[in-house]
Amino acid sequence: MQSMHRMFRAVLTFFFAGETVVNFKKATGGRGCCTRAAEVLGEGKQEFLYSGIIDHYSVVELLMDELSMGLAWAVRTARVNRSLTVETLAELSGVSRAMISKIERSEAQPTAALLSKLATAFGLTLSELIVQAEGNQERVSRAGEQVLWTDPETGYTRRAISPASSPSLELVEIVLPAGAEVSYPRAAYQFTDQQIWVISGKLHFREGDEIHELSTGDCLQLGAAADCTFSNPGGRSCRYLVVLNKMKPTL
Repeated sequence: MQSMHRMFRAVLTFFFAGETVVNFKKATGGRGCCTRAAEVLGEGKQEFLYSGIIDHYSVVELLMDELSMGLAWAVRTARVNRSLTVETLAELSGVSRAMISKIERSEAQPTAALLSKLATAFGLTLSELIVQAEGNQERVSRAGEQVLWTDPETGYTRRAISPASSPSLELVEIVLPAGAEVSYPRAAYQFTDQQIWVISGKLHFREGDEIHELSTGDCLQLGAAADCTFSNPGGRSCRYLVVLNKMKPTL
């Protein structure tokens, strides 16, 4: 599993270092030849790539399939490690048994809201659940190896910046497309201390009944746990950083 992840991190590094799929095709000789792609990505990567010729759409589909497989493994492992049946997890999370089964079989791409419900039921943050799909516990999180996940419903991206070995502190970079909106339940904010810092663009953050209108450079300290919604009212993507500190529940 980890060797496959290393290959996909290499591909992701190539894509998200400012390159596009078109540039990928150009770099591989205009044909998407995997042998040439291995040379572009560096030594030691060729053995993990398909043999023969593929086009750029195949590369994108390959990436999405691997991300789904990683999440499927993470969800099932978290459930089994906690001795939860699918039925019990459904009751705890509010996610249907059918959907949980599809996710664990990698037959469905879960949305951010759905993953958040599952993560909360496991006692994890959303970032922790996504990063667990990588199985990486190193103390240095290299820029080219940071897990980047895209919400299939809204297109928003979530980059886990902090090393997975961090016991409580998390830094997460979000890019929310223009007009997009993502909501999370109150339970997702229990036992966490969070701040939001807007790097660029405009962000409307609904915290219970209160709406915070944030612009570039603004930083918000979240209050008591409440149902929350992130929305982008601007005409371009909003980029912001979420700083999260997990707190142990008081007995």
